[in-house]
Amino acid sequence: MSYWEKSVWSSLTRRNFLMRCCQGASASLLPASLRDLAFAFDSRNALALESEFHLHPHYRAKLPLEATLLKTEAGLDVFITEKHAEQIAAILAQWSAGLLRSPQDIQAVERVLTPDFVGSSLQPAESRLVRSGPVLEIHQNKFARQPALGRDAFLQGLRSALSGFSEIVTAEFQVTSIDAFSGGLRARVRYELVSSGKDFYREQRVGQWELAWQRSSSGEFRLRNWEALDETQSRSARPIFVDVTAHAFGSNSSYSSQLLRGTSTMTVSMMFMCASRPVCLTVFIAIEETERSKTSRRHPKSGSSKTRPARFSPTSTMTVART
Repeated sequence: MSYWEKSVWSSLTRRNFLMRCCQGASASLLPASLRDLAFAFDSRNALALESEFHLHPHYRAKLPLEATLLKTEAGLDVFITEKHAEQIAAILAQWSAGLLRSPQDIQAVERVLTPDFVGSSLQPAESRLVRSGPVLEIHQNKFARQPALGRDAFLQGLRSALSGFSEIVTAEFQVTSIDAFSGGLRARVRYELVSSGKDFYREQRVGQWELAWQRSSSGEFRLRNWEALDETQSRSARPIFVDVTAHAFGSNSSYSSQLLRGTSTMTVSMMFMCASRPVCLTVFIAIEETERSKTSRRHPKSGSSKTRPARFSPTSTMTVART
């Protein structure tokens, strides 16, 4: 046997062998016009695809569930407030986009306030120290429950509450409950703001607002009342967690070839190798069962003092953090 033949056989691992067999088995299921495309991609080429590429197969047989999914649009059933929640969520998404651009970009908030808007102060009326330390400090904040600020005064207070932020890295707003009444609705919103500032490394604010909306003549919702309920404020002077995943698993080839690429790339790779869903499912089961039996033979449950090593598979992910 020549040197080239030996190198080929030595590089043909069990996993590569299974993938090659499935490529050949699924070739008969591909249309003739797609066979050249399928064989142009091997496992390494498929993994090199950009993560933005997505394959959307269309099957001849329609699933029974597809007809039902067409009826799941919000507002088409008795739960009419679901459609209202989607409309409010779209407004909150504009708030988030503005704050991510700049902590002082509150134009999206200003646009939805009614002329007779009334809101409570966003400055805490009571702040209780929960944890104190040189690195991390946590406060539990309470606010005045009676809205007393007009439109302009409230906007000025909102800018003041955000003035200590040099950058906002996370701005998430989620509708957690909604109640409709004549001419409007009341929604409870959970917010999370994560920012950096001059005097701290990170600050996180998590709390709840009670927002009262009314429908305008054009059919759009406008904010009439804003009530701050509670808030947990956490501030760190320096980084607390450090990502050590690359340091711990960087020498493992499976880390760079599988985990770093993400599940989308692995899915595209398997879709090119398997032309139908049953074959693709068989590939995943075969690989998982083979890995499991191999590990069991090497490390039996009883009578062994060795530590079972971490096993990487196309469907596994892992994150490590250190305090």
